[in-house]
Amino acid sequence: MIALGTTIKKAGSKKQLHAIDVELVIKVAKDMLTLGVEHIIVISCLGASPKGVSHYLRCKGEMEMRLQQLTFKTITFLQPGPLAGPRDDPRMDERVLQCVMQVISPCMLGSLQNYKPIDATDVAKVIIHLATEQLDLKKNR
Repeated sequence: MIALGTTIKKAGSKKQLHAIDVELVIKVAKDMLTLGVEHIIVISCLGASPKGVSHYLRCKGEMEMRLQQLTFKTITFLQPGPLAGPRDDPRMDERVLQCVMQVISPCMLGSLQNYKPIDATDVAKVIIHLATEQLDLKKNR
């Protein structure tokens, strides 16, 4: 499982964000291939695309595209929307956004539901389920 990523603010520049969100992820994935890993689960984000509207989305899209060029048997990309829950280093803009989203989330219907905040622990549960499901499949071969 790969869950690497940062923000431009933490990285310090777009170049550094790319180094972490793309180059480091690819390096880790290649190392995993070398170790014999056949299935990886990768945390990306909703809207990831090499042609995304923001540098962050373009980096995530490039990362996904480059990972697909590697020889894993299976790659599972999880593309959650905004993550909710406590942070080690909470930012004021995230706190404000989480408060606003709590109020408007019930009104988000249809395709807007994808943009509702999802609790990080729910994402973790999905990862555990996917990983253990793969282990169970290997046992039954």
